[in-house]
Formats: sequence, C-alpha cells, structure tokens
Amino acid sequence: MSFRSILLTGAALLTTGCLQPASSRCGDLWCPAGSVCSPAHDRCVSPASVSACQGKSDGDPCDLPGAPSAICHADVCTPVVCGDGIVAGDEVCDDGNTVSCDGCSADCRSDESCGNSIVDSACGEDCDQGAANSDAPNATCRTNCKRQRCGDGIVDNDAAEDCDGTPTTSASCASYGFYGGTLGCSSACRNDTSQCAGECGDGVVNGPELCDAAPPGGQSCLDYGYDVGGLRCSTLCTPSFAGCDRMGWNPMNLQVSSFLSAVWGAGANDVYAVGDGGLLLHYDGSSWKKVPTGSTESFLSIWGSSNKDIFLGTDQGDIVHFDGTKWTSQPTGLTPPTGIWGIWGTGPTNVYAVGDSATMLHYNGTSWSAVNAGVNSANTIWSIWGTGASDIFATADSGIITHWNGTKWTSMTSGIANSESVFAVWGSASNNVWAVGTTGSLSHYNGTSWTAQADGVPEFSARFGDLRG
Repeated sequence: MSFRSILLTGAALLTTGCLQPASSRCGDLWCPAGSVCSPAHDRCVSPASVSACQGKSDGDPCDLPGAPSAICHADVCTPVVCGDGIVAGDEVCDDGNTVSCDGCSADCRSDESCGNSIVDSACGEDCDQGAANSDAPNATCRTNCKRQRCGDGIVDNDAAEDCDGTPTTSASCASYGFYGGTLGCSSACRNDTSQCAGECGDGVVNGPELCDAAPPGGQSCLDYGYDVGGLRCSTLCTPSFAGCDRMGWNPMNLQVSSFLSAVWGAGANDVYAVGDGGLLLHYDGSSWKKVPTGSTESFLSIWGSSNKDIFLGTDQGDIVHFDGTKWTSQPTGLTPPTGIWGIWGTGPTNVYAVGDSATMLHYNGTSWSAVNAGVNSANTIWSIWGTGASDIFATADSGIITHWNGTKWTSMTSGIANSESVFAVWGSASNNVWAVGTTGSLSHYNGTSWTAQADGVPEFSARFGDLRG
C-alpha cells in the first residue's frame, strides 16, 4: 500500500469513528453527543443537570434523576457524593476520600474535632457535648471527648470518688479514726488508709486512748467508784464497767461536776459534802442542794459536833464555821496556801484541824491556836480521829502516825513504810483502829501496836479521803 493510501484511510477513520458530527467544543475538551459544556466551561454535563439549576443559586437543592441528593454547584445540578472533593449538601467537609481520622470523617459530616458535638468513635472519642464539654468535677464529658473516669485527675464525688491520682486535702488519717500517718489515694479513686497508723483496736495504747484490748493498767473497778468486779476495755478504747458492780452502794445524782473532797452528816437525812470552788452540798434525805457559804476557796474537809456546829477546812488555810444560822470565816493565823485536810473533835470546845506543813490547830470554842504534834514541817498531816479527848490519832506523810494521850503527842510505829503517806485513820474503839495509805497500805491498831494488813486489793488507796464506818 502506498503512503498516500495510508493517509486517506486515516482521514476516513477520523471522520467516521472518533468524532461524531454532533460533538461540541468545551474549552480543551470535546463533549460527546447528548452532553453539553458546563456554564463554567470546565466539564461536560447533561443538559438536564444544567436546566435543573436555572434560576437557582449555588448550594440550592435541585432534582437530578438517579441521585438521592443533589445541589447546584457552578450552575450545574451535582449529586452530593462524599469523597468527590466537593463540600455539598449536609457535608461539613470533603477531602476527596472516605477515610476516617484524617480531619474529615468517612461520611463527610464531621471535621473530627473534639467539641463539634459529633461523637467520632472511630477516632477514639467517647462523647462530645460541644460547648458543654468540661473538666469540672462531675461533668460527664471532658474537653478531650472522654467520659469522666477514675484516673483522669479530676475528683468526681457524685461518682463516689474520694480522690483521683493525688490524696484529697479534705480528709486525713484522723478522719478515719487513726492517730497519725499519711492518707493515700487508691487505684479505685478511694481514700487509702494503708499508710495510716495508730487506731483503737490495734492493741497498742496510743493517741487519746485510755486502753486498747487490755484493761487500763494499774486500775480496777474500785478506781471508778465500784465495789467489786473486773475492769475491762471497751471497743472505744475507754474503760468498760460492764464487769463492775456495787455491793449495796448506789450512785447519787449531785448535778455538779466539781471534785468532792469530804462528807459528814448529823443524821441519815442531814448530810453535807464539800468540794472545789467553795462547793457545799446538803442532803435532806431526798436530794442534794447547794448551800452558799460566802467562800470561794476550795473545801478539803468537814466535821461537826451537830447540825448547828459545823467546821469546813479550805485549801488556803481558812476555817469556815456554821452556828446554826450563818457561815462565818474564823481566823487561823495560817499563811495561804495551806490546805486543811482533816477536822475532828469531841465537842464544840474541843476541835482539831490538820493540814499542810505539819499544821495542827486546836479550837477551844473561842479561837484557834497552833499545836506541835512532833511532825516534821516537811510533812502533811492528812487525817485526825479519836475515841475521846485523851485518845486521838493523827496520820501524815513518811508513814507517820502520832497519838495524843491527853498529855502529849507521841510518834507510833505505824506498820506502814516511811516512803508512803498515811491518808486516813478511823476506828470503832481504842483497840480497833485502822489506817490506810498509798499503794494499798493498810494497818490495824489493837490497842497496843500497829500491824500491817493484807487487804487483797493492791490498787486501793484512800487518796485525799476519809476512812469511816
């Protein structure tokens, strides 16, 4: 075949196969028959897609056969297709693909930013409440689009969190009954007491505890006003009196909180008790009532020959007397503070008072005068009692018991160690006298000599009190 024949054949193919007579030019493109050039001259489109947008603006919805959703774009009705690179319809983005977590979701409806009110779970978001996202306690969605949880560093108390990561400052080991240590925060966001120390029930007496498991050391039911029984320790680490009891003794409600030092009575329905701050109580057989004396000094002792002749000793060395009508302070010549710890007599004109610095005074019915009982001034004379004017016993520190026979005071071998104080003395007759002191000391006088006794109660001590029948 000649070269000319080849050229003619090629020309024929061009005119009969590739270009149809109805083709039209569209910029650098040729639009095939049945299509037209878009108004923007950038592509070939169907005539229906152009006519559907006549009189409409870009973004307006339009009808396109076979397309569920379409809008006008550059005067052409264009199907809304995610991934075509065109943001159209309800699309908020279109990056030309349908891949998630690249800044545009696979459905083109989210820019995948936290705070856009769309939960992009494929990108790790648990929640998204838009502007309501918050890092405040108890907020349900955080600013990183994660739900509130233990471990996010925020204490959500409504979700039963005590702490989160770091220990709380609103509680301490003391809040849980411990006495020391450092409160921690557990992996469950609850207060952790594993590093706290010292608590009631650990078997160690610490903090404000009076005991822990075992009863208080060195104490018994007797120390708390009971007569018999075994002292225990309560679950609150305080003494428990469940095992204590009384033998015919019953507590009385005095309605005062002061310390009471001594008691004396003229009869079953005429009893007096004295104590701190000038407290004097009288019992009439049914109740106790306060009696004003005009003194604010603490009363340490009381004695009377009758209910119209009563003497009160104070902690300042004064003696207050009742004559049946009024209370009057009597001069003693003592320098305060000198405590008058004991008073006793045989009648209105023969009364003795004893106290600090070996004090012994005698009252003859008119005035008080000092008496030398032969006791060193470094010792306190605590108690005095006798069977009559010529048979009187006085007790003091250093195991001292001294006796008055009507003529002189004589020191006696007491049967109580020199290291102990003899706090009280009492008897029923000259040959049946008892004396008690510290650490359970007990001694008996048979009219001839004193003999130490085993009382069976090591804790017993008549501290600052009386021994009476």
